[in-house]
Amino acid sequence: MTAARGVSSGRRASIPAAAIALAAIVTGCTAGTEVRAGLANAAVPAHLPLVRACWEKEFEAAGFRGEYRATVSFVVEPNGRIRHAKVKKLASEEGAPERDLAPFRACIEGALDETRLPREDDENGPGFSSSSELAVENYVFAFVDGSSEARAEAARRSENVLIGPRADRCQGLYSHDPPRDEVDLYTEIGEADSAWSLSKEQPDPYARFLQKAYDLRLELLDRLRREVDDPDLPDANRKKLRSAIEEAETRVKAIGAAIGCTPPT
Repeated sequence: MTAARGVSSGRRASIPAAAIALAAIVTGCTAGTEVRAGLANAAVPAHLPLVRACWEKEFEAAGFRGEYRATVSFVVEPNGRIRHAKVKKLASEEGAPERDLAPFRACIEGALDETRLPREDDENGPGFSSSSELAVENYVFAFVDGSSEARAEAARRSENVLIGPRADRCQGLYSHDPPRDEVDLYTEIGEADSAWSLSKEQPDPYARFLQKAYDLRLELLDRLRREVDDPDLPDANRKKLRSAIEEAETRVKAIGAAIGCTPPT
């Protein structure tokens, strides 16, 4: 289908008990106003956990500041699955961004391509269904901090604050691509392990350091798995790497259990 441009009313959705909000506005779709409004109503943050996770990761990496507006095109299948997502424009609401937004852009596209909207209403909001495939143009995501006071507080306590309920913290929140060298990761893992074990009586820092220990081990696993797949790696080194991978998998599962996560495979 060829998308026909149109305008529908915007719908702002905030994340309960979180300092971050995600607003979704449909400004173009192959269908009429009713369908466009239905899509906007279904695209609440709780139905887009991977997209929200991209935003939370970017927000934290940027020092708990910065707001963005992404203009996206994608296709919605009748079963609610989103595919062929493409960020056509990603702009900072504060002018020229200080950070490279390419990883954020790629994360949004990948997250949407792994998203399926529920067809039926659920506890998080309305569902969405269509009798045919829909091509959507100029769908706008506004990534905004839901509370300026919360943002200021986060900036003051950035060393030990978790911003809201992390949408998909189990996937890992590290942003290094490719992952860093093992020596740097093992150093940070040691520091994180020491920090969370010493902060068990302080909920905020304990949660943050435990999450960091989990993230670091996922990054380490990513690095080790890339290296073990190198066809030029000597057999002796491959054997050591596989042993290191098994140890890292055991530790990340244990930490994951402590934060209610099953690590991605």
